[in-house]
Amino acid sequence: MRAVVDDPREGLAIAAALRSFWLQRNHSAEGLRTLVALGDEAAPLDGPEFAAATAAAAAIADWLGDYATARRMGELSVTAYRDTEDRWALAEALGSFAFGMIEVEPATALVLNKESYDIYQELGDVRGEGQALLGRATALFALGRLPETRDVLERSLELLRRAGDQYFALFCGIFLARIKLLTGDLVGGMSDYRGVLETSQRMDLRLGVAAGLDYIAEVAVWAGDVPQAVRLGATAARLKEELGGGVPPRMGGALDPLEVGRERLARVEFDRHAAAGRAMDVDSAIAEALALEPPAAAPDHR
Repeated sequence: MRAVVDDPREGLAIAAALRSFWLQRNHSAEGLRTLVALGDEAAPLDGPEFAAATAAAAAIADWLGDYATARRMGELSVTAYRDTEDRWALAEALGSFAFGMIEVEPATALVLNKESYDIYQELGDVRGEGQALLGRATALFALGRLPETRDVLERSLELLRRAGDQYFALFCGIFLARIKLLTGDLVGGMSDYRGVLETSQRMDLRLGVAAGLDYIAEVAVWAGDVPQAVRLGATAARLKEELGGGVPPRMGGALDPLEVGRERLARVEFDRHAAAGRAMDVDSAIAEALALEPPAAAPDHR
């Protein structure tokens, strides 16, 4: 694309327009590389094209767990959109910037998120409100406000489903499933995990499959089956490498199954199960994860 487009603003506009394709058709790494490169080359351009491209870069970086890039691109996009009259785009950019801030400054993330949510509410955008509430819930969880997190997630999922936003609803669902497990709804939480994994498989959404495998792997840890957790985590890791990243389990407070395996298993055993997981085809890994029974109990969240 960069070889055939001479006008930098046109290149930025085309790259930004491909955002959903890159995210939902498993080409997110290519999309992020392209958007960041074009944005860095174009800086210090302003205007809607630059704002849209940097906003798209921030959003994709959030989904790939590259929060440093999400913060850098997010700040550029918010600054650029403040000079336009596009309130909806500003709300979206604020949401991406806010999500990138959660791991370093969750309280600041909540402030940015509130501005995003308020604009969506002002515009009557139900889908945007639902997306903003998912970001708010993630920040609240990072601040240790668990009961409030569940309330906000349930409201977010309701709005996303009403708006027909399957993509955000899927990731909201997996976070809500974990909160259900932590608050004692073991059967409901596992049922929701399975639903997320099955939906991701049906949509061929590898980001969702990887996240589902990671979160269900944590349940295997709780059940004492660390080898199974490593296998599922290794399949998820392979998928994320192919995609250029993915939602890290820590954003939902979950254990990283590979880190747990390295700590609890002998090196030879860990390597064997990790190799098996990396070699496992996606459908087999999903089938193994779906067969996992609800845990007898979930550990207390600290």
